[in-house]
Amino acid sequence: MRESLRKRVELLLSILALVVAVVSFTMSFMQSQNAAVTGVMPVLGFVYDEDGRWVLQNLGNGPAMNIVVAIRQNDTAGWCDPVRLPPLAQDGKLALRWVGLDVRWLGASYTDVEGRKYTATCVNDLSVSHRGQLLPTWPEADIAKHWDRVEPAPDRQCRQ
Repeated sequence: MRESLRKRVELLLSILALVVAVVSFTMSFMQSQNAAVTGVMPVLGFVYDEDGRWVLQNLGNGPAMNIVVAIRQNDTAGWCDPVRLPPLAQDGKLALRWVGLDVRWLGASYTDVEGRKYTATCVNDLSVSHRGQLLPTWPEADIAKHWDRVEPAPDRQCRQ
């Protein structure tokens, strides 16, 4: 009887050790995957600079690609005036010449080098970075190129 109890305890301890090892391996793997993503993750932020203009700056660890910036007039209006920007390297920035001074909602959708989608928003100077695309998508023909813009478009293409 004692021998069978001892074998059960040994089996239980072996199973427990295996479970701890699997959980430890899984957590370590997930942490390394997260570190690999954040190691190349761009984080875009809207900065109101000392010259009185909005600037989009890459505050993250990797380049931001496929950037589309849009504006919104208020929380019930749709996103308007989409403009495509060139890639922004780590620490890169670009002045948003076409954004008016009275804009309080700014948004940018973009990807990292692996194609993962992100969204940056700035509402009344509160900046938030999100994983995934939260801004609408526009047909490519409706997205202006940044070199063509010096002021807000009179015929804004708004989407909810």
